[in-house]
Amino acid sequence: MSKHRKKWHDLVNKMIEEDAAIPDEVRESPSRRMQPRVPISLRVEMKFDGSEDIVSNKSLDLSPTGVFIRTPEARAAGTPVRLRLSFRTRKTVVEGVVKHSVSVKDSATDIPGIGVEFTEVSEEARAFIEEVLGKHSQVLR
Repeated sequence: MSKHRKKWHDLVNKMIEEDAAIPDEVRESPSRRMQPRVPISLRVEMKFDGSEDIVSNKSLDLSPTGVFIRTPEARAAGTPVRLRLSFRTRKTVVEGVVKHSVSVKDSATDIPGIGVEFTEVSEEARAFIEEVLGKHSQVLR
């Protein structure tokens, strides 16, 4: 098992253990996140399933399992999406699914956008995400 795959496997197992300790009412809450997210602005290009359009926006935060993207366009939960994440000169592509949307009409209390859970992440993409989170976490300390 590669070093990156082992780290990812260990992270997922830790998340599963932590999830088991969460009460059902919290687990079923629409605002519940599986992993703490780090505030970071990445350029994100999105291509939604069934559309040829590529939409470009910025992320609000990122975690090893997902990203929240600022966008005025709400999407239905369950919508598949391909993302190209860019940080400085590096880029990577991941597959995901929309988990929740915050519409413009709800933006008085929240930033409009979509929460995307990653569904397919290559070794290269995992390494990219870990590197971005690692570098950004050092800046936040």
